[in-house]
Parts: sequence; C-alpha cells; structure tokens
Amino acid sequence: MLKLHENLWQEVYFSYDRFKEDLPDMQDFYPSGVFYVVESDVSGAIIGFGGLKILSKGEARMKSIRIDPKYRNLGIARELIKKREEFAQLKGIKKISLVISSLSYKALNLYKSLGYSIVKTKDVAPDKKIYYLERVL
Repeated sequence: MLKLHENLWQEVYFSYDRFKEDLPDMQDFYPSGVFYVVESDVSGAIIGFGGLKILSKGEARMKSIRIDPKYRNLGIARELIKKREEFAQLKGIKKISLVISSLSYKALNLYKSLGYSIVKTKDVAPDKKIYYLERVL
C-alpha cells in the first residue's frame, strides 16, 4: 500500500503550511541522516513524512513525523518509525532520542509501545509538558 521515498523534502506534503514551516530546518537538520516521505500507492498522494538526524557516533534523533489525519491509525507511523530505526542500525547507531509534547499523547503511547522510555519531563505550560524519550537499539 505504501512506498517510502528517501530525502525528498521538496515534495508537496499533505499540509503545505506544515511543510513550509518545517522546510527551513530540514536541509540543515538531515544532512547526516535520512528523511522519508510516505506516498499512497493507490492515489500517489503524500500522506506522511519523518526524519532521523545522526547527532554523533552512536546516537541519532527522530524529528518531524507527520501523518495525514485521514491515514492515521493504519500502522503508517509505526512503519515509519521502524524504517528510521533500521536506517539507524545500518549506520551503527546504538541510541535514538526524540522530544514530544504531551499534546501528542497518541504518538507518545506509540513510542512507548515500541520500547522508548521517558528520560526527562519538562513543564512548559499549565496544561503542557515536553517529554524526552530514548531507546537503545
């Protein structure tokens, strides 16, 4: 059902505004990592994307996972996370980290179900926290 494309950050994503917001950071953020775009093989539409940046020898950070709301709860995010982990392992990465908001509770639960652990929590507003997660591969 899906095709994964590497390093296609110039595509038009399901949310052009989201794309424009993320674009300035992508080329600087991913030169040593990978950026995947998920395309429906039925319609050809871009339905998600996500990147992985290598920080140092043995460590990487996930960033910018987005899935079109119409395609959520189909396992696409899980597949995209696993694809980035496979890339990390090929590059000799031993630990992956990420930062996520408490407002993204479904994504937080997904990462936890895949073996990511909360290593730090930061209160940023009365009703919002930032979670720092890690997973040893």
